[in-house]
Amino acid sequence: MALRKLSYKPKQTAFGMSHLDPTQVITKMFVKPTEDEIVGYETGASLMHRLGLTTQMPKYKYIATHASNPRIIDDLKVVIRKPYLQVTHDNFIYLQVLDIIENKDGVVFDIPKPFEAINNIIEKHKLDYGKLLGIATHYAEKVILNLAKVAGNTRV
Repeated sequence: MALRKLSYKPKQTAFGMSHLDPTQVITKMFVKPTEDEIVGYETGASLMHRLGLTTQMPKYKYIATHASNPRIIDDLKVVIRKPYLQVTHDNFIYLQVLDIIENKDGVVFDIPKPFEAINNIIEKHKLDYGKLLGIATHYAEKVILNLAKVAGNTRV
């Protein structure tokens, strides 16, 4: 199966220059500049909404990346944040899970058992709790304590 190329540059059409898809621009600039490289990931309220953990509709998409300085880009409706570690193919899902547990923006979880739902994400992606704990040491102590609560929902 061939990989779909991102249409990052506008093309000439019969009606003039095409418009760029903001999602593709965000992906190319801040998340995945090439097929083989990951430099960022979705985080914050936009990730939590996409995963069904909250019904809040965030105004911005939140991206943690080391490809740019932290800032708000109103044209693209994106907030750029610094990740706690260098983002790689091997750790970006771990960082996403820990960012959800950290809940930096204080987003209200609209589901009855949020720790169980986070544990389901961990199990779905077959993440290693030891590696999660190791990466969590770069976060505040509260994250480690909440990770322990999430781990308490593991099916034995």
